[in-house]
Amino acid sequence: MEKITGYLKEIWSKLWGHKEDLENSNKAKRILFFLKRTAIIAIGLYIVLFCVSAIISLIQSNEFLACAGKEVCIFKGPSTELKSYKLKSFKLNDGSTMLIVIGSKNAVKYGLPVYKINAYKYDTKRNRFKKMYFKLSSLEFPIGVTSENKAVYTLYNNFINSETIHILDLKTQLFKNTELCNFSDKCKQKPNNLRFVKPYTKDKVIVMTENNKLLYNDFLLKEKEYMYIFDLKNLTFKKLPDFAIPLKYYTTEDDIIVSENGDIIILGRHKDYSEILYDHIEIYDAKQNKFIAQTNTDFYRDNIFTINQKNGDILFVNQNSTYNFNSAKNKFEKASSYESGKNKIAMYLLENKLKEVFNIYLYTPYADKVKYIKLPDNRYLITCGDTYFDFPYDKNPNDVCKKTLIYDYEKNTIKEGPEFLYKHNKTNIVPVDENTYIVGGFISDKDGKNPSYNEHVQIIKVKK
Repeated sequence: MEKITGYLKEIWSKLWGHKEDLENSNKAKRILFFLKRTAIIAIGLYIVLFCVSAIISLIQSNEFLACAGKEVCIFKGPSTELKSYKLKSFKLNDGSTMLIVIGSKNAVKYGLPVYKINAYKYDTKRNRFKKMYFKLSSLEFPIGVTSENKAVYTLYNNFINSETIHILDLKTQLFKNTELCNFSDKCKQKPNNLRFVKPYTKDKVIVMTENNKLLYNDFLLKEKEYMYIFDLKNLTFKKLPDFAIPLKYYTTEDDIIVSENGDIIILGRHKDYSEILYDHIEIYDAKQNKFIAQTNTDFYRDNIFTINQKNGDILFVNQNSTYNFNSAKNKFEKASSYESGKNKIAMYLLENKLKEVFNIYLYTPYADKVKYIKLPDNRYLITCGDTYFDFPYDKNPNDVCKKTLIYDYEKNTIKEGPEFLYKHNKTNIVPVDENTYIVGGFISDKDGKNPSYNEHVQIIKVKK
């Protein structure tokens, strides 16, 4: 051991040098002497910073280290190797989740980015991602995954419309053409292609038609749209009745609420950068198999979030008034005086905290920039949404989303949650299970230009 120590000291002595060597040296040698020591110090600092960075990265990507003693935590997931995010998650029959990421690499063709798809099998128990390799890539999300782990596509290629449903076997990676018509132009049935909207039950999904070609941010529907329930077990469609009043605006997943008893609430609205346009509410009564229209939209113009009641009702917590959706009557009613009073206190707490942390006010359209992610036990993780997180009256008009808030409805408390590892002002958050969520996002200016991307996804974990 002494020999090794002496050998190392000798090497260090030659590298570092001695001050005595400077006494009889010229100016050039002195300069070289100090440059050598400066380089050694710089290399040493680099090694230290590299080690610190590696330790921080290890903590950020390790669930146990990042989440120790925390009720809600955020830790780093794998790199998706893509520079943009559009995420969707689907449950597989072994309890794991398929995460699909659509984005772009550096390649540009005809002046546009070349988009591609990456998919991962995510084991929530072991917190492991395994990349899934597709022989045929698709730039459309499947409308669902069957109990046999087969993905169902209505449009399996971005440039080729197929008139039938296609099945992708996730194990063999082979596409199979079925006899199921997807209501495209070549089918004698109308309307046109279908698109995934939202899960309905464990083995069923809500799909809608796409009869309208929406151009240049024009979200007004000129043709009638229809809704279907697609059964993933036997691959059959159930066409729902016509809407009581034809939809006026393009419907997104956020505009649809599925109640515990199978009723569907569709909020007819369009979210613009500067305002939100409202039309009417459609309620699908599952027992009677019919749609009911509600033309009064005042009560949900100021809606902040919803609470699922134990009896199947849905409480709409609003800024000015609180309404309850009575699932037995399929009707919106004013909440009790107790609930209204409790929610007024909640809104006061929420407004102060939003202004303190996010520097925004609790009224539309600014409140809509915030996303409320429902956690177990009627709690909410509050963060930025999928509209750009920038405000004209903010000190920094292109501010980014850094922090989160946690609101507990039962305890009526709001506290600061974990910070994001990667800042963003536009995000996409998908649920993996009731305790796990995956986040992708990027930073760009309010016109959507000059984006700065995060290749790593972030994982939000909530302790049970």
